[in-house]
Order: sequence, then structure tokens, then C-alpha cells
Amino acid sequence: MRKRTNSTPEGGRVPAVKGEWVSIFVGDDHPLRQLNQALDWEAIKAEMTHRWREAGRNVDGGRGRPWPVDLYAP
Repeated sequence: MRKRTNSTPEGGRVPAVKGEWVSIFVGDDHPLRQLNQALDWEAIKAEMTHRWREAGRNVDGGRGRPWPVDLYAP
């Protein structure tokens, strides 16, 4: 059996990664693009904000760890 290792760098080091940003063309007829356009994101965000607020999440910018709805809902 292989020894388990922790992939998180010790001491807060950030791994040195070499690479480059790339972009690809995705047509408007791609199923995920169509789904993105079909969903009512404002209604979804409003519902998730309501539920997360009830659960005690910091969606209003108060003290503590923030819960950014625009990041988590979509």
C-alpha cells in the first residue's frame, strides 16, 4: 500500500507553477452555454441568499468569513 501524503505545501509555501493562459472557442449552441442562458440567475441567487442567511452564513458582509453569493450560487 502506498504511503499517504498531504498535497498541501508545508509552511504556507506556494508551488511554483509555470504555464500560460489559454482560451478556446465555445459555440452558442453548446449545451452548457444554452443552460447558462436559460436559467434565471437573479432568482437563484436570491433564493440561495435567503437560505444561506437562515443558515447563519455571512452573506451580508458582516463580521466573520464572507460567503460570496456571486461566487457560490452560479
